[in-house]
Amino acid sequence: MTNDTKPTRLRVTEGARAAGRRLLAVCLCALALGGCARPASVEEALDRHDYRTARSLLVPLAKQGDAAAQNRLGVLHYLGLGTPVDYPRAARWFKRAALAGDANAQRNLGSLFRQGLGVPRDDIRAFGWYDAARRNGHGRAEDYMQWMTQFVGWNQQAFARRIVADDLKNGKISECGEGLLMSACPPPTTP
Repeated sequence: MTNDTKPTRLRVTEGARAAGRRLLAVCLCALALGGCARPASVEEALDRHDYRTARSLLVPLAKQGDAAAQNRLGVLHYLGLGTPVDYPRAARWFKRAALAGDANAQRNLGSLFRQGLGVPRDDIRAFGWYDAARRNGHGRAEDYMQWMTQFVGWNQQAFARRIVADDLKNGKISECGEGLLMSACPPPTTP
């Protein structure tokens, strides 16, 4: 027994073809408009994980002095999101934002000093920046400071607070080198 039936050919009317073309056009337009549209805000870009766009939207804000944008750019460079990992550049953005009083940037800068990423490793400065973040309302900075007390004695804690207070007052982060000791810093020059 053999089956000699031929497959039936579907008849597509011209109306069905036109409807299919319209549907295809609508789908392509929706994809083009919805799927490829440039995010309108930094938050939208970050939500979409479009870090290059987020960075391009953040740079002008950061250059205008927006401390939150400066901190976010530092995070993108620190994590390598939308850009290669670049600790020195992350440190530069965190420093700008920290000096402007951004508590998150102050905490982030403290972590860079603690790890020696993009800046010399310096537990005293790390403690000082964690303390500045705590004073500016960072919720977890106290935890970082508590952890740092095993590395930084009470006299060094007082010195750390003084260093960071001077940095904030002068609007510039002083860097005397790794493992800062009072004798390691050159005396300040007076005009």
